[in-house]
Parts: sequence; structure tokens; C-alpha cells
Amino acid sequence: MVKIGHLTDLHVQDWSDFHLCDVFTKRLTGFANYKFFRGSHHKNGVLALAVEKLVLAAPDLVIVTGDLSNVGFRSEWKAAKRLLRPLENAGIALRVIPGNHDYYVHQSASGRFESYFRKWQSGKEYPQVARSGAVSCILLNSARVTPLFTAFGAIDPAQRERFVEMCESERAAGQRLLVALHHHLTPAPHKRYDGLRELKGATSFLDLITQMKPDLVIHGHNHFAQLQRLKSGITIQGLSSSSSDRTDLAERRGQIGLYSFDQNGLQSIEISELSTGKFGDWMCQPL
Repeated sequence: MVKIGHLTDLHVQDWSDFHLCDVFTKRLTGFANYKFFRGSHHKNGVLALAVEKLVLAAPDLVIVTGDLSNVGFRSEWKAAKRLLRPLENAGIALRVIPGNHDYYVHQSASGRFESYFRKWQSGKEYPQVARSGAVSCILLNSARVTPLFTAFGAIDPAQRERFVEMCESERAAGQRLLVALHHHLTPAPHKRYDGLRELKGATSFLDLITQMKPDLVIHGHNHFAQLQRLKSGITIQGLSSSSSDRTDLAERRGQIGLYSFDQNGLQSIEISELSTGKFGDWMCQPL
């Protein structure tokens, strides 16, 4: 049995790299967002509890599906790395992909994220593949530098082409497939209008994913729990933020995912949620 852990939307805050020029960029809106909203819900202490819970579960691999930071500062990535390091110290493999907040401005994109997290990457271009036993995790990059007040993503044509080649190659080798990206592929259940933060071309890319027939697709971005079983048979698991201390809505509580596979494919999806100051028992989700 292969077990894959899942964390997402950490939004670790450390503004040690702040410079005055940052107030003349999109980062200004990020600072305001954190001060008046996001900062009251995302706690480093909650993330530390999530990491501790995963260390005890001892998965073979943990995937972080983006937004390790708030405004793409290296100091935020450094703080996130420190909080995630207990997984590495426990001998658990770790892989990270960027979210829109990690590519908040051009200075934080253009390979800087990948360079900083080189140890937790599986290549120099996307998609990347992280193999764990009979499971191949295909890691996509949907993050883009976007204009003010937008957070949309995209999978460019070259990445789509490599995605198909990689899936076919891994399938031919007898591997089961898990696909990970930051943005959601289907409409966000809690949004009336999602045009400024959706995955552009999601419908066509979902058709492509359906052709590749992965056992599971995982994502973050929404800070909202959503498990879907599509008519095509594809299972999609979106997690709420793994650093959230929100209690106002069950779907927004801090969450961790644990996915178990055997040679026949996905066997279970288990979720642990933050409740009364700790992450609770693993709860099996319907497949």
C-alpha cells in the first residue's frame, strides 16, 4: 500500500524581505488582504499541527499544492520550509508546486520558486513526476502572474503536451496516476462568479485528464473542501487550507488529506480536520 499526504494553501507570513518599492506593486493589495482578512485565519501553529499529524501517519510522500506564501517573498518560503521540514526529518518524501500567491509578482516567478525549493522538486520543467512505489504523481503548474484583483491560472499548450506524454509513459510502465495542481478544474461550489480566479481552459483540460484516466486529481486554491466523482469516473479532491483555524463553516476548516493506493488503484481517501485546537481522527470519504 502506498500512502500520499496532501497539504495546501499554507499562506505562511514572513515579511522580512519587505522593501519600500513593494508598495508600488500588486503586493500592496496582498498586504491589505492579509491585514484585514487572511491573517486572521491562517496560523503557523495550525500548519505545525498539520505537519505533526502527517508525521504520525507516515505517508510515503507528501504533496503541497501551492500557495506556500502570501505575496511571494523568499522570507515566506523560508518560513514555510522550516515548518515543513519535520516531514523531511521523518524520512517522508516531499514535493511542492506553486500557487498564484507564490507567483504573486514577476520577481517571485520566473523560476525563483523552483530554485528555492529545488530539493522538493522533480525536474526543471512542468509537469514533473514524483514516483512512490506503484504510484506516479504528475505535478502540474497552473500558477501565473496575474493583474490586480485576479488569481486565475492556466496550463499552457507545451505543458499539456508533456502531460499527455508523461501520463502515457507512466501508464505503460504499469503505474497508477495521481494528478496534482493548484487551481480547480470544476466550478467553485461557494462562488457565484469565478471568472477572475478560475483555471482558464479548464473544460478542455478536464477532457484531456479524462482521456488519461488518473485514479485521483487533487488541488487547493478554494480554501473550501470539495470531493467530486465525475461521470467519467474521475475522482477530484479539493482541500481547504491546511493552516486555517476557521470554524464558521465545516468546508473551511483546516484540512489534511491522506490517499491510499494499491496495485488496483485508489483504495481510500481520508481527511483530518482541525477541531478544538487539534487535527482529529482520519475520516474515510466515499469513493
